[in-house]
Amino acid sequence: MKDAVFAARPSPSASPPPSTQHRLTALLFAATVATSAALLFAVQPMLGKALLPPFGGGAAVWTAVMLFFQLGLLAGSALFHLTSTRLGPRGAAAVHLGLALLALPLLAPVPPPRATGMGPAIDVLATLAVAYGPAVLVLGANAAALQAWYARVAGDAPWWLYAVSNAGSLAGLAAYPLLLEPYLALSAQGRFWTLGFAACALGLLACAWPVLRHPAPPVARQAGGGAGWRQALPWVALAALPASLLLGATERVTVTIAPLPLLWVLPLAAYLLSWILAFWRPAAAARWGLAGVTLFLPAMLLEVVAPAFGSAFPSAGVLIHVGGLLAAGTLAHARLALARPEAAGLTRFYLCLSLGGALGGTVNALLAPMLFDRPLEYPLALAALCLLPAIGRDLVPKLIWGSAAALLALAPLLEGMGGSIRWGRDFYGAVQVQDQGDRLVLAHGRTLHGYQWQDPARALEPTGYYHREAGGGRLIAVMSARRDTPMQAVLVGLGAGAMACYGSDRLRLSYIEISPAVVDAARRWFTFLRDCGDPPVVIADGRVGLRDAAPGSIDLVVLDAYSGASVPVHMATAEGVALFLDRLAPGGAAAFHASNTHFDLPPLIAAAGREAGAQVLSLAAAPGGQPSVWVAVTRDAGLAAALAAEGWAHVAPAATPWRDDRWHLGAALRGWW
Repeated sequence: MKDAVFAARPSPSASPPPSTQHRLTALLFAATVATSAALLFAVQPMLGKALLPPFGGGAAVWTAVMLFFQLGLLAGSALFHLTSTRLGPRGAAAVHLGLALLALPLLAPVPPPRATGMGPAIDVLATLAVAYGPAVLVLGANAAALQAWYARVAGDAPWWLYAVSNAGSLAGLAAYPLLLEPYLALSAQGRFWTLGFAACALGLLACAWPVLRHPAPPVARQAGGGAGWRQALPWVALAALPASLLLGATERVTVTIAPLPLLWVLPLAAYLLSWILAFWRPAAAARWGLAGVTLFLPAMLLEVVAPAFGSAFPSAGVLIHVGGLLAAGTLAHARLALARPEAAGLTRFYLCLSLGGALGGTVNALLAPMLFDRPLEYPLALAALCLLPAIGRDLVPKLIWGSAAALLALAPLLEGMGGSIRWGRDFYGAVQVQDQGDRLVLAHGRTLHGYQWQDPARALEPTGYYHREAGGGRLIAVMSARRDTPMQAVLVGLGAGAMACYGSDRLRLSYIEISPAVVDAARRWFTFLRDCGDPPVVIADGRVGLRDAAPGSIDLVVLDAYSGASVPVHMATAEGVALFLDRLAPGGAAAFHASNTHFDLPPLIAAAGREAGAQVLSLAAAPGGQPSVWVAVTRDAGLAAALAAEGWAHVAPAATPWRDDRWHLGAALRGWW
């Protein structure tokens, strides 16, 4: 049996059905598909937060989470396509509803971590697969399933439901950070999500009921319903290109141009909006997309060739890339919508869309960091975008768009002719070593990770945030003066390695760093580690690494991971701070480098410290012209008094600390409403 099993009854018009019953049918399908999409967008950040405390933020963990959802969506689409073509509409509907029924008792508000003994990535996949595997299969196939059922039940073209589905995704994207995350603990979020999934399952049953009751009449294959894989390849490509551009634009905007919290929402919203426009008005959207690409691409080319422009004018840079993404996505997705098959080929069409989205995301997140030492995939994707308007055009337009594609492909090489002498890259992004004359600088986009003087006489001076007169150096001096025995310190966050120069016979240091690219850059281009005792560096998540340390075995824990726009919240929750304090020996302290333009972290750290029975003090200083804020947390009253005598001030705590099961970045944003 072929894809024709889902062929709709002949109906040349896609206009809304006139009768009340048809209007109610359309409303039911629209509500169900929108709810499904919103649930899918809400569950991903919810589960990501739930997995952070037990598994940490290691690359293997986040890769496993990303793969779980991408493969789940692809597998859901493939399963529904397979059951549709082999079992017919009734069989496919029965399998789909059976999966939804199976999913309900397995759902756990916060899935308990499962240990397989095969590494954290497999542990994460096992944890998610047991609790949410069937649910993600159902949600991943719902767009195709509901449109196939609607085509048979209502006899109308179902494609408008895909616009509704993406509108539901956009609603879920907005609802989670604005309505759920600030007010509900993770356990309550999970229960709320489970109720939403149960409501979605009821909607699926109502939508599928006419299909289950009536056997499908024999229907001949409609024109275009049996599209071969040669026709399917453009579908995959047109879905993959905007998915790749989404990740590339997000990195460009949030790392290089304007490292602001929650700014990643704008590119994702533009991407979803492009799907809505394309499947709402395909022909008009194709014209809008072409006009938008023609308008934005020269500016994007300028910003890629001369990235200093976006850094100097961040609002313009964000507008250029988000607007360009919206235009590019609208153009590609509109061409997809115009190339859609008859309803007979619907399941294969959406399988190709899922495959394209998975390929685009996988290339950027997994393949590109292994192939390129810098973010080359974004200009290459923009170069591929230039080929779209050239298709079917005369020679002159082809030459114009082809020249733009060539320039975009070569743009990263032009950028590399500046002061950068080395790039390094891994799952967490690209780090850059810059020669600025008197110093070597290690940076990730616009976030400074440290620098070293090139003057040999000053090369081993701790610099910047780590100056001896900054908070970290002052704390070490006070603690050393109070002790006759050597101290053991663990530093979370390596940067260029400047704090290694505090090491001595009286202060034995070791590092925990999550990014292999940072470790490689620090060892290859900076001499702090090599010339200051070569302290050991363990590649791990900071909280996970310290969890494995023996209680009372460390005198000083330094946490230096909070200067960017993406902060490791799980290391500043009440549970995280309590863990660090429990690893301290008597008289020990935990020091947080809390210099951050966007987040006011000291009050939240103070609230967590107060709950753990500790005193919390902070010191703001600007030695060498580099402002910094350090926070010390200790249960030793004598050490707290000594710090206060040195100018440290007690921190007024927030009303409540962040917790593993309830935290919201908005609580720490400066000026948050």
